[in-house]
Amino acid sequence: MKRHLTVAALIAALLVPSSSASAVVHPSEDTPTLRMRVSVLKEMQHKERQRRRQHHLKVHAIRTYERKTVEVGVAPTGTFSGSLPRGYSSTLLKYHSTVLAAPAMDAYFEACQRVGHYIGGSGYRSHAAQVSLYSQKPGLAAPPGTSYHEVGLALDVFNVSAEEQAALFATGWRRVRADEPWHYSWKVMG
Repeated sequence: MKRHLTVAALIAALLVPSSSASAVVHPSEDTPTLRMRVSVLKEMQHKERQRRRQHHLKVHAIRTYERKTVEVGVAPTGTFSGSLPRGYSSTLLKYHSTVLAAPAMDAYFEACQRVGHYIGGSGYRSHAAQVSLYSQKPGLAAPPGTSYHEVGLALDVFNVSAEEQAALFATGWRRVRADEPWHYSWKVMG
């Protein structure tokens, strides 16, 4: 007849120093000291799993950011007449199909991480593209030289979910105009 050992007995068998294989503990020999040893061991194993999980998440986030974010150029600011936030960097980064200035990209990427997926959006727009858009939709698009899209600090996100919007707001993005629910700006009012 086979005896079924409990998990506690098996762990205890590993903890009890023995000089021979006959030191296996039977479930009926469970003692308070043995229970304490098992409890401590389980707690240590749990803490180690948590530490590894946190380390994995940090490493995964860094690798994901480095792998998917690509420097694609510099936003020319010579034609822009608006004010730029402190710490602005004109370096443009691309994540999937979204291009933004570096500090805005950091905030955008953090929002994507919070929801666990890419939040599709249209960011940087060249001065020439803004001129073209303004000529097609003068009542909707900002005049060239005044759009924060031209410096990579604005983002248009259509069909945004409540979770995505909350993540954008939590990372510094703002909806400035009530009549443009798709338009978000980072640390600027435009």
